[in-house]
Amino acid sequence: MRVGLLSTAAINRSLMAGARESGVAEVVAVASRDAGRARAYADAGANGFFVPLLADLKLLERMCANSPLPVNFMTFPGCPSNAAVAATGIARISYGPFPYRDLMKQLEEEAAALLR
Repeated sequence: MRVGLLSTAAINRSLMAGARESGVAEVVAVASRDAGRARAYADAGANGFFVPLLADLKLLERMCANSPLPVNFMTFPGCPSNAAVAATGIARISYGPFPYRDLMKQLEEEAAALLR
């Protein structure tokens, strides 16, 4: 089982150790905004690093330059363009829940219009 930890709390280290000891779980990514934690997570066996809601391009570039792990970015409303984010060295861009939320809102509006 592949696991991603989207908590930025110190509990991640315990969860990573438990996953490693289980023999059935592999922690593939963790989240933080701290380069020191990126190094600690790499040492603990993670192979990806998320920077949730970090939209400052200069900080993204610095995180990519200083992280021993590939840095992953999740888009959100109002964030910089994918091209600008990719130019910082981000390894992967994901869309998170936002396309789903947008689609559900559209479906709700269309269903409500049908019921009028």
